[in-house]
Amino acid sequence: MIGAFFSTRWGEKVAAKLGDKPNSLVLSLEDFRQKQEAGPAGGDAPLRERQKTAALAFLNRKLESIQLLLERRDKEAYIVEEGKQAAALLPSCAVLDKILHYETKLERQMYRAMTQLERVQRMRRGETIPAPLSVEVSNRE
Repeated sequence: MIGAFFSTRWGEKVAAKLGDKPNSLVLSLEDFRQKQEAGPAGGDAPLRERQKTAALAFLNRKLESIQLLLERRDKEAYIVEEGKQAAALLPSCAVLDKILHYETKLERQMYRAMTQLERVQRMRRGETIPAPLSVEVSNRE
């Protein structure tokens, strides 16, 4: 079907690239060609000129729609690639668990140091400070 539509040498190359399988562009071009051939017969120049103008307008519309599809595909490919790069920067689960473990440990040490600092500052001001009280909470039954 494609080979029949493209009779030029360039058209034969396109047909070979597409593997002689119809796609939406080829089908719409074939439909357009059939409509043009079914139009009024005659070889007068104004009719040929109108057909040529109609064919060019049709091809321009098709090119614009293909360009929009290509732009959308490129944008989606960029987003996917950006996501892959971001995911590659993340450490593994084992490393993340270690980081969380150390972060928790450092946070506890910081709160202990802040409590000690507060006690030392109160002692310096001459306040009476009760003995340190440590409370552990667990959900053991």
